[in-house]
Amino acid sequence: MIPSPPARATATSKGGQVAEEEKPPPPPPTTATTTAPAATAVSVTEQPPTPTPGPPTPDPDDPADIIDMDTFNQILDLDEEDNNEFSSGMAWAYFEQAAATFGDMDSAFADSSLPTLASLGHFLKGSSAALGVQKVQRSCEQIQHLGERRDVDVVVQPDAEDDHNAAKGGEGAIKEDEALARIGLVLARVKTEYAEAEQWLRAYYKRLGV
Repeated sequence: MIPSPPARATATSKGGQVAEEEKPPPPPPTTATTTAPAATAVSVTEQPPTPTPGPPTPDPDDPADIIDMDTFNQILDLDEEDNNEFSSGMAWAYFEQAAATFGDMDSAFADSSLPTLASLGHFLKGSSAALGVQKVQRSCEQIQHLGERRDVDVVVQPDAEDDHNAAKGGEGAIKEDEALARIGLVLARVKTEYAEAEQWLRAYYKRLGV
C-alpha cells in the first residue's frame, strides 16, 4: 500500500475559502568565506657593513716623494754598522716635535696669531728638512710665509726689502683674514702629509727591527 502524502495545513478564512498556509521564505544562501592564510614572517639576516679599507701600507723601498732620500741617506750614514740608534732617535724625536708643534699651530690659528704661526712654521720646516720630510717642509714654509703675510704664490724667496714691506703691511703683503684662511687650508693638508711621512718612517725602521 502506498502511503498518503502528509496533509497540508490549511486555514479557513471568514468567507469560507480555504487558504493555504504561507511557508516561511527560504533562508538566504550561505556564502562560503575563504580566510587567507596568515602571512609568514620571513627572517632576514642583516649583513654587516663592508669595512672601509684603510690607507695602504707604505713600501719602505719606495719613498714616493714623501722622503728626500739624499738627505735621509746622509742621516743613515751616521749610524753605526750594527744598529740604527742615531737615525731612529732623530726620527722619534721628530715625531714628538711635530705632534707638539701641530698642537701649538692649532692654538695659534684659533687665536688668529699670524706671527706665532710664522714662527712655528719656520721651526717645523727646519726639523722636517733635517730628516728629509720634504712635503711637510714645503707646506711649513708656506705657513711661515703666510704668517708673515707674504703671497706665497708670487713671492717665494723675498729679499730683505720685501720682508720689511710685508711685515708693515705694505707692498707685497696680503690681508690678515686672507692669510689666515689660506693657512687653514695648508694646515689641514700638512697634517696629512706628516701622517704619511711618519707611517713610512715607522715602516722603514720596523723592517730594520728597530
